Amino acid sequence: VISKVFAAKGVRKMMERLSVVVQLQPDDHDSTSRFVAVFRFGSVVFFNVGPREVADLLWEIKQHSTSPVLSGNEHKEKFCVHIQPNLANTVHGGGTTTTS
Repeated sequence: VISKVFAAKGVRKMMERLSVVVQLQPDDHDSTSRFVAVFRFGSVVFFNVGPREVADLLWEIKQHSTSPVLSGNEHKEKFCVHIQPNLANTVHGGGTTTTS
């Protein structure tokens, strides 16, 4: 299914046991890395992909899916991930703090 959707897009695919992660080509006006993760259980996660392209990709994925969720009935969530590479890595858990 995924190979049919992304075959003409010239993308790099990384196969996992339960998912496929696809690195999309850079946007025409932005060189930010863009990814789509498609999970076997039905979730699709987009990173740095605009709303119009999200809609287009979901439509294409649904064309090759078995029992797709009807348009308008999807459960959508939006999250922002801010990366600050100059900060130290800190992990909190179990009453201890580890910094590297």
